[in-house]
Amino acid sequence: MHYSLHRRDIQYVLLFGSSIVQKEARDIDRAIKGIDPSKFFQFYRELILSIPKSIDVINLDKKCSFNALIEKESIRLHV
Repeated sequence: MHYSLHRRDIQYVLLFGSSIVQKEARDIDRAIKGIDPSKFFQFYRELILSIPKSIDVINLDKKCSFNALIEKESIRLHV
């Protein structure tokens, strides 16, 4: 079963970190809002297998200061 970005329960995806300021960043940092918690690691696995660079994924559904900073200093990729 594939869990794509086109699923209705993903509100949006953000790009953050070195990925937005460096063309040749070593990794890709993404944050996801609105994903079903039971599907998060399946989604993460599919990203890892489909992208040749190292990737970090943060779930923004938990409220904390780090997630607030990501929301403030990021680029929205998917609405």
